[in-house]
Amino acid sequence: MPWILLLEVLILPAFALCAVVPQPSDTYDLLQGPVISPALYFPENLSSATNDTSFDEVLKLRCDPVRYGRNLNVGSCRKVFNFIAQDDTQTVFAERSNVQPHDLNLPFRATSSDGLCYVQPILAEGAVTARASPREVGNAAYTLFQECVVKRGMGGIAGDIGGDNNLDVMIASYKPNVRCNTFSAPSWNSCVSIFSNMNAAKTRQTFGHLPDQRVQVRLPVTYKAADRRCMVKIDITGQPTGLSWYEVWEAVVALASTCVRGRQKCGRAAGLGVGRNIFLQLSDEHPDATTQPLSIGSQNLSFLTSGEGIAR
Repeated sequence: MPWILLLEVLILPAFALCAVVPQPSDTYDLLQGPVISPALYFPENLSSATNDTSFDEVLKLRCDPVRYGRNLNVGSCRKVFNFIAQDDTQTVFAERSNVQPHDLNLPFRATSSDGLCYVQPILAEGAVTARASPREVGNAAYTLFQECVVKRGMGGIAGDIGGDNNLDVMIASYKPNVRCNTFSAPSWNSCVSIFSNMNAAKTRQTFGHLPDQRVQVRLPVTYKAADRRCMVKIDITGQPTGLSWYEVWEAVVALASTCVRGRQKCGRAAGLGVGRNIFLQLSDEHPDATTQPLSIGSQNLSFLTSGEGIAR
């Protein structure tokens, strides 16, 4: 079957600052945030094949070190499953640009707290929507973990998942290279609302400061959650450079997963774009504890959990 090849971004060493310096920017207020699903119970009773042939008859699996990484950290990949909800609710997946009714915006990714491993469902080639439950996605990903990561030390992809066989799931490595600091973290739920709803288009554009006429995306750009308990600022040093919003989205997910959820801190990442001179800064616009976190109740039903209270 055909497979979708995803982009990968390298985030180079970053700076340890959290406070955002006020300056003119394009600001996007995200008015709705995702529902945070119930906590995950580690997948059990998964069928395990004894060889690639018998397994392929079940899931259409491919282990591929070139596309999905080699020498994946087994411990990191195992812990990704602490952050994927486990229930049987059928969920409709679609790209966030799709105007048809759906429950979960793609792209979507569950990432380990050290940022080294992630699980990502994607639409099968030619599919517009897909239908699957969190348990189906988690079980397929865990079988990939067993067959590709544990047995072969590489990432991989599984196909024909869900009620309509329109969903594929991959497990892969990532190089976050983010730096967290000592400032208190924004609300995790609020940060999830940003990366679940922000622009994630894969078309490469020229990011930079005006009045340079080459600029297609004017920086700085700031995304803010509705409750102002999480904000992401995107800016550049030096000349305009090429970058896609998908690469920005990847970096935001890694930064939030590593610093906000993993260490309860804010942080910064740099090295994005062709010129490696675009940086992200994630912070809490209203760090006062009396400010209530984002209320739960949007149509974007997230598979993500905070991982709290789960044995690892």
